[in-house]
Amino acid sequence: MNKSTLRVLAVCSLIAVLGPASVMAQSLHVNVPFGFSAGPKSFAAGEYVVNEVSPQVLVIQSADYHTHVMVVTHSGATGSPGRAVLRFQRYGDQYFLSAVSTPYRAWGLPVSAREKELIAKWAPQKQLEVLARK
Repeated sequence: MNKSTLRVLAVCSLIAVLGPASVMAQSLHVNVPFGFSAGPKSFAAGEYVVNEVSPQVLVIQSADYHTHVMVVTHSGATGSPGRAVLRFQRYGDQYFLSAVSTPYRAWGLPVSAREKELIAKWAPQKQLEVLARK
């Protein structure tokens, strides 16, 4: 094999390996207008970035990278065709991130211990969607 053939093979190999990683590396950017909880962590209102770490793990972090949480997700959440959204459940004045979806994929978040306590006291008052941008 000559050098040019080896280079082409090397580039094709890199594309094959890094291509799927670049699809996963896309971020959702969202401005959440209220404080919320995701997993065991509480977040203030503000700009957030959501990244997929693996097929079942998401990282939610503040745009300034000071606050973050890694959550293990489950399947079964329904997406919003053509839209990227974060879904929240509201109990009283507290909001809990319940699902994240892109036009192609959806992730459900498990119910936290604090949310279970509130579920026992309240029926969910409202489900809210916050649109994200890529």
